Amino acid sequence: FIKGMVKATLNANYYGGYMVQDAAYCFNAVETFYRAAENSPRAFSSLYREQAELLENYNDDFVKTWHLKSADSIDMGTAAKTYVEYEDRVSRERPKFLAIAMLPCHMLWPWIANQLIDFVGEWNPYYNGWFKDNKTEPNHKGHLEKFVDSHFDRHNHEEWKKALTIFREGMNCELNFFEQACAGCKES
Repeated sequence: FIKGMVKATLNANYYGGYMVQDAAYCFNAVETFYRAAENSPRAFSSLYREQAELLENYNDDFVKTWHLKSADSIDMGTAAKTYVEYEDRVSRERPKFLAIAMLPCHMLWPWIANQLIDFVGEWNPYYNGWFKDNKTEPNHKGHLEKFVDSHFDRHNHEEWKKALTIFREGMNCELNFFEQACAGCKES
């Protein structure tokens, strides 16, 4: 999937399918964030409300761009459904750790864009809509990453161990999301 984007050989249907699945994930995540906000300490509650509002804005834009009425018209694939269920479970069982579960999504896209943008020509159809949009400055830490750094104690072995487990599971969800998006892609 990513190789196809870099080489501009990714079939637009696969990219569109991925984006629609991402929208399904985002539509469903709003409720998860609001629920976590209700059951979290103040700083976490504020963060989760902010995330829900950002997703609501993204969802509004997505509906307009892709001409959808709502996420109800999207048949969510296994990877998206698993990711939604994972974050929903974290929000119910350990709402504080939803911030950790969100990190892979927030960190992976910018990291991929930063690693590969120099290999993507401006003529590439994915340059502006994905690579340039997700690129950050070197050593950039986003709001969520800074929040996690300041609200989780790396010296608390049990908390850090749980955080790493949750982060890894989130990263596996991201991997599965990309793999499912390109289930029919041919190596190019």
